[in-house]
Amino acid sequence: MKCVVAYIGAAGLLLACSSRSDAQVIPSTRLLIEPPWNAQRVFEPSPLPELADRDSSDEIPPEDMPVMKRQQPGYEPVGIRAGSWMFNPALTSGLLYDSNVFSSNTFQRSDIAAVIAPSLRAHTLWERHGIDLKLDGESINYRQNPGLDQTNARLRGSGWYDFAQDLVLLTSFQIAHLNEGVGTLSSPVNAIQPTPYDLMSGDVTLRKEFNRLTTSIGMSVDSYDYGSTRAQDGSIINQDGRDGQLYRLHGRIDYAFFAALRDTR
Repeated sequence: MKCVVAYIGAAGLLLACSSRSDAQVIPSTRLLIEPPWNAQRVFEPSPLPELADRDSSDEIPPEDMPVMKRQQPGYEPVGIRAGSWMFNPALTSGLLYDSNVFSSNTFQRSDIAAVIAPSLRAHTLWERHGIDLKLDGESINYRQNPGLDQTNARLRGSGWYDFAQDLVLLTSFQIAHLNEGVGTLSSPVNAIQPTPYDLMSGDVTLRKEFNRLTTSIGMSVDSYDYGSTRAQDGSIINQDGRDGQLYRLHGRIDYAFFAALRDTR
């Protein structure tokens, strides 16, 4: 069994162009890495496609947001404004202790790793249309097992174009270099190093409102390109057989009976 005990220490850095500045300790977070398309998923339902909708009704109310994730008054990120663009840089660092780095029942070894996760968000301030970009990364360096070191990087973006008040084109994309951790369900058997892979994905959705009825239709594609990893006996485990593309065609219908009740199909 693999047991990650704790992240020790986390620091947040918020930059502002004004003379006034505030600081806040931000809980350390890991990159939200989507599982590979051919990964084994046990009792996990297929999620609905995430539409980059600015007016999404699925937003978590402030009273239901966990305390550790709530934005504290007075510590809102000010950002750096450049014309019609707003930039929000951040840096998180900490220590990770793992009591079983190889996820093995017979060969258990513990180790400490340094984690550094920078990020930069840039978004437009236009009255109509919009672009939202985020570049983030994560570097994990182990003290006694350098073969487990990994670096993840990802560029994500979304945009919307208002043809009319009730007709919007929504787009999103992702370009990422990620790693499968040793011992995960999708990691090769006997692998002693992370398995790197590149992910490119995109989605285009058209959203139309008819009074209380809202409809959307779109398509998306995910492309995976796997690298090689190393086995316990020193041999190379080739993962080219897992390369592939996944195409989806999705649609959604929402009807608002009244303000507090919405049916989604």
